[in-house]
Amino acid sequence: MKKATIPLLAALCLLSGAPAWANSQSLEDSRPIKGEKALAVELNLGAGEVTFAPGAFDKLYELHVDYSPEHVEPKVRYGEGVLSLYTLAQRKLGIPGKNAWTLSFTQKIPVTIHADLGAVKSELDFTGIRLKDLTLLMGASVATVRFSTPNPVAMKQLRIEAGAANVKGLGLGNANFESFDFKGGVGNSELDFAGDYRRKGTVKASVTIGRLVVRIPRSLGLRVKASDGWASRVKLPAELVQEDGRWVSPNFATAAGRIDLEADTQVGGIDIRWE
Repeated sequence: MKKATIPLLAALCLLSGAPAWANSQSLEDSRPIKGEKALAVELNLGAGEVTFAPGAFDKLYELHVDYSPEHVEPKVRYGEGVLSLYTLAQRKLGIPGKNAWTLSFTQKIPVTIHADLGAVKSELDFTGIRLKDLTLLMGASVATVRFSTPNPVAMKQLRIEAGAANVKGLGLGNANFESFDFKGGVGNSELDFAGDYRRKGTVKASVTIGRLVVRIPRSLGLRVKASDGWASRVKLPAELVQEDGRWVSPNFATAAGRIDLEADTQVGGIDIRWE
């Protein structure tokens, strides 16, 4: 009889129209800037939802969390310019609990972000944040990564590892990165490098058995090194010509912004579009 209790309770919640997290609680927190020169953010969520939004100049961060206390307990730790955000798992009842985070970070000082996201639905808007370094590790996720305006500072590295995730990157040219490393597993992802990119940057894009579409604006110079062999499934733009083992756009030597792209896939597919 005990084994039937949890499924019966879940069914009653669905039939009644009441969400499984009807008794959810909220947590709010923020911190003003008090002389900090930089902010490092460490975020670790195993499951749930997370939204990033542009923040205020006078606050290091602001956050709002809606959660089911029977399932998770949100934790916020801050000290000496380091902000740690994570959840502690509570007893398991067999019903999905709520764990929804809304976060914003200062636009005044440099920020580095390391986010480890498991089965998390993510809407990540980094517009206006002075990002120096960004790492996104994703499991079975659906994520949108957005840069609507140019990053005011140079980003040393942008790294995304997507296991079974579907990732959509928008305005990545605005990220102002020096290097960008994308590793996809079994998901379908799209990276759009639209924006005001005026650097000479490197991009490494690889997928295992998934599919990746890479969109490069024609205003940018493009040079591609694609993996060789029977397993390579990299589709190249027709306008590129081969030079010294690489495929080069006609404007590569003269463009204000240039991207050196290294594409590699095993049994997946990468479609590079210069448009």
